[in-house]
Amino acid sequence: MPARLLLGTVAALVLLATPAAAQRPVFEPDDFIDPGMLTGNLFISRLVVGGVWNQTDHFRPIGGDAGLVILTNSLYVDRYQFDYKHTEFLDRQKPGPLQRCGCSEPIYFPTPPPAGATPAGPPGQRSDTLQLAFYRTDDAARAPVTRRYRVSWSREEIDTVVVSPATGRRVEHRSGHDQSFTFDADTHFSIRGRDVWGSLYFARASRSGTVDKRAQNELAYVSRFPGWAAGPLLFRAKLTVGAISGRGATGLNLINPYFETFWRHDRTKANFHFVWSAERMRSGLEGWRTNHQIAVFLDRTLYLKMFGR
Repeated sequence: MPARLLLGTVAALVLLATPAAAQRPVFEPDDFIDPGMLTGNLFISRLVVGGVWNQTDHFRPIGGDAGLVILTNSLYVDRYQFDYKHTEFLDRQKPGPLQRCGCSEPIYFPTPPPAGATPAGPPGQRSDTLQLAFYRTDDAARAPVTRRYRVSWSREEIDTVVVSPATGRRVEHRSGHDQSFTFDADTHFSIRGRDVWGSLYFARASRSGTVDKRAQNELAYVSRFPGWAAGPLLFRAKLTVGAISGRGATGLNLINPYFETFWRHDRTKANFHFVWSAERMRSGLEGWRTNHQIAVFLDRTLYLKMFGR
């Protein structure tokens, strides 16, 4: 297949297959390509540039808005997909030093959120993600159905400097990290001849080596509605419903409608995205609260190579 035709075909597949993505950061496009469409192993390198407002990480708020740059490398081998993603946030100030009083039991300022409140997210400076996915195709009565099962691991280093409020001198230094493990599985069933697509996922996010050691589990279902087009614009919507532990609120405490529109510029081969995510969460101390997360970004394929089988 000629390189130009190959690039255009795969780029179209990535754009059209994006609605198959499960829960992920709102500014992170997904490489989902049915291996049955490929004639060999495939490597894709992609770049994302944009900005995010009211950012969260696993539904934990991160202070301040920021620009972002993401480099993604994806390798498809048979029915397996391997990803490495590096994310850098721009124009976000690094958190200042903590203060610790000289009390018999140390007290830190600013004080971390209590156990029954929504925990703070990581500093949001840079992070790395590794992913391994497996695709399975079932021959349905009407058409084959391909599902993806994926494991993800993300990690962000956290360095904390603690000073004395009286002297301003450093009294402590902590080297910690924030990390998350996620397993998501695509789901599909039919109701009166209509396909219903979604994903069921479990995630555990935790931090250690910091003053506020917190951990939480997420169990949620992501319902993906059929996309539609209006002229050159493509639209899609999702709804996530689930429960998050460690917030003093049992049962259902997460409702997250999500809306995205994107447009492909054929001349530059760049995809422009606008995302709005209304994260409605409940904690024991704060009750129901809504965070409106917005992202504007573009993604473009930097390099693409097909290897024969």
